[in-house]
Amino acid sequence: MGLLWIVKLWWLWAIVGIIMLYLSIFSNFSIFGIIIGGIILFIGLLFKKVMSSDTIKSRMDRNL
Repeated sequence: MGLLWIVKLWWLWAIVGIIMLYLSIFSNFSIFGIIIGGIILFIGLLFKKVMSSDTIKSRMDRNL
């Protein structure tokens, strides 16, 4: 059930990824930070796509 909450909070993952990308590019250009921020943003967008699936939504409604 904890995994469902992680997927349900896809917008939080996207915001954290955007913040990390912004800080890595504009404050101190860090390749490592750009890679990590990009991965987190990708995970957030992937979770958004998963949330658009009807089967996941119905499963979450039953379990939560």
